[in-house]
Amino acid sequence: MNYLAHFFLDHTDPRPHFTAGAMLPDLGRSFGKGYRIQAIYLPPQTSAQQLLHHLNAGVERHHHADKLFHTSAFFRRHFELVKSNLYKAQLQSIPKYTYFVAHVLLEMLIDRLLMKQHPHLCDNYYNALLRTDTMVISRYMQLWGMPKEEALKFTGHFELFCTNQYLYHYQTNAGLLYGLERMYQRVMPGYFPEKDKIRLEACIAACEEAMEEDLPLLFAPDGIFRNSD
Repeated sequence: MNYLAHFFLDHTDPRPHFTAGAMLPDLGRSFGKGYRIQAIYLPPQTSAQQLLHHLNAGVERHHHADKLFHTSAFFRRHFELVKSNLYKAQLQSIPKYTYFVAHVLLEMLIDRLLMKQHPHLCDNYYNALLRTDTMVISRYMQLWGMPKEEALKFTGHFELFCTNQYLYHYQTNAGLLYGLERMYQRVMPGYFPEKDKIRLEACIAACEEAMEEDLPLLFAPDGIFRNSD
């Protein structure tokens, strides 16, 4: 799942560092190759270490939720739908790794639909992240194994994520396609020409309509995420 979907699962949790922890694995992948952030061992919680434990709980929650999501009927159905629509579009700018694009687009569309259905969700997400202590995040990343200088760069990357607030751009097709293009450039160089963007917009419309109907079932109180915290 993408950033906002992870937040939506626990959007009533009052701990901003838990919210930050739930996005660290995704942020690590965007920071650089090889940063696959997993939960770490921490000694028993004390008042001085409480925020580190909140971060760690968020990281653990992220991976558990992803495991449930990627084995769900919702994911299987809509991943195949997005992938088949991408193949049918015969996009010249996506000659390979269509499965990767389908996976990314599916998760981006979930975030977009959550913003549409819950207008204040993204505001609340960024507000929670802005209440975190970046020195605590830096300390956590050092405990995870990052050198100190690299951990400071990572917290700068975190701060940039919080100030750029690019998730809002998912609300427009232009913003969504820009984000998708940037993600694809991680595995293939190049840009989406206008002709492909038009075809991608048609793909987005078809997949989003089907997904919107099923999305409440994915996050239902008695759905796959019940009692999973």
